Amino acid sequence: MVEDPEEGGGTGEVNEDLLDKMGFTQIYGNFEPTIQNYETRKKRATLIGGAPSAWFATNELGFGKELMSTFLGCSSILWTGHVLGARELSGKVQAMMPAIRSRLSGIVPPSLTERSIAPLDISKFLNSSGKLEELSMDASRMETGTVSLGNVHFDLRTSGGLQAIVVGADGKTRTSLPTTAAGIPVGTSPLSVIFLHASARPAANRESFRALWDQQDTADMLGWYEVVYEDGFVTTIPIRYGVHLLEWNWDERTSANSYCYGADAVPVGAVPRDRITLFACEWTNPRFGKVIREIRLHGTTAFRSASADYGDEAGALIENNAVLLRAITLVQKRG
Repeated sequence: MVEDPEEGGGTGEVNEDLLDKMGFTQIYGNFEPTIQNYETRKKRATLIGGAPSAWFATNELGFGKELMSTFLGCSSILWTGHVLGARELSGKVQAMMPAIRSRLSGIVPPSLTERSIAPLDISKFLNSSGKLEELSMDASRMETGTVSLGNVHFDLRTSGGLQAIVVGADGKTRTSLPTTAAGIPVGTSPLSVIFLHASARPAANRESFRALWDQQDTADMLGWYEVVYEDGFVTTIPIRYGVHLLEWNWDERTSANSYCYGADAVPVGAVPRDRITLFACEWTNPRFGKVIREIRLHGTTAFRSASADYGDEAGALIENNAVLLRAITLVQKRG
């Protein structure tokens, strides 16, 4: 077993030397991209490879939300012989997410197949400048106008100094923020909706084995979108940390595992020194042809993380947080 330096190290190199002297051919088990002293260790002729591990059901959600840095980082090490730094690795993994998502899920999102893609004007519903002192957040220096991600454009217009729709996620205490935002009219039947959003703070995206009976909730849920159709039907879209968004200052990350599986990073700082990142998350409309009347944004109250231990009890209440929604873009069906 290879030691994980983030968990205090181990006796990996000592064991390698012993097995080498005994004449065994070796393959790293529980291989991690944080392996120490690899430049020296790789010279040992009896080491021929490595295998990362997954201690849960082999499904898209678990692999996607928590093991991409491990799988891709270890693959890179074995092919190149070099260990990437944590920040560089997480950045490369995040950049690869669109293609990886499509391959793991077998689904090509509408934004890649359709040409009618148009921003929705949400400027009348903005309620925040993007600066939240109580959560140590200052995303007020965002770009205005239009930003793009491939062929998807987002409208970043402001209104009276307001730049975003923000709702609080109340955890151990209550924030001063509203936990519900006014409904945003849609009035059409899009193939998909793309949300450009971020969280105010990092949250937890724990390993799936921390709650095998509820794998989805091992990623902290900070809020949800409520989609209200013209016929009165309502469906919800969860907003989970590490699955649908990350924090606004993600560009300052230090962990190799800091990536978002279900959304793509969009830098929106007005100038390079304003290290502000939002995440574009595409939701495919399950009711083709049905008109959506409005979309509402809600923050969670008293959500409990998965346990950081190995028991079967619920974890602690999350720290206070917030969801910042900056833009919405609609992908329409072909005319």
